[in-house]
Amino acid sequence: LLLLALMNMSAADTDGSGEYCLKFETKDQGHILVKVKIDGADEVKEADGPHPLDSVPVDKCWENKIEYVMVQGPETNKWAGYVSYSSTGKDGNYEKNMKCETCDGLKTVSKWLVVEKDNDHGVELDAASICAGGGQVKDCKLEPPQTIEAPTTTEAPMTTEAPTTTKAATTNVTTSPQKALVSSVIRPWGPVASLSALV
Repeated sequence: LLLLALMNMSAADTDGSGEYCLKFETKDQGHILVKVKIDGADEVKEADGPHPLDSVPVDKCWENKIEYVMVQGPETNKWAGYVSYSSTGKDGNYEKNMKCETCDGLKTVSKWLVVEKDNDHGVELDAASICAGGGQVKDCKLEPPQTIEAPTTTEAPMTTEAPTTTKAATTNVTTSPQKALVSSVIRPWGPVASLSALV
C-alpha cells in the first residue's frame, strides 16, 4: 500500500516541469473547490476556500495527462475567473480550452467559469460556463479537449511514363503513272525485236 501511495504521489506531484498544466485565475472573489484527476493517480484536492480578486487558486503542471478536473462552489458567494490548460508545459501558451458538459451556458470554458451554490450569480449564459446548484452544491467536470491526430498521408504512387509511340512506317506512294520504256534491239539474223521494261 505504501508503494502504491508513493506511485500515486509521483504521478500527481511535479516540480513544475511537466507538460500538462492547469491554471485558475480569480476575477470575482469567492469560494471554489478544485479536485484534479491525473492519469495513474487518485483524485487530489488542489484548492478549497475563498480566493480574493486576482489570486491564483491553482497553477500547476504534471508529467502525466490530466484526465479531468472537478469544480464546485460550496457557498452562496460565487467564484468567477479564467481556467487555462496547456499540453506544452508552463512555458507554453495555454492554447486549449477545457470542456464542461455539466455546466450551464458555454460548454467550452473559453470565457469565464462561474461556480456557486445558489443560482443568483447574475452572469449571462452566453458569457460563461456556469456551475450553479440552485441551492444545492453542484459538482461539474472539466475535461481537456481530445487531441485528434491527423491521419498519416501516404505518398501517391509514382506514375509511369506513357509508352513512347513509334511512328508508323511511311510508305512512298508513287502517284505518277509508271512509264514504259521501249527499246529496240536489232538482231543480226532477224527482224527487230522490241523489249519493254517498266520504270
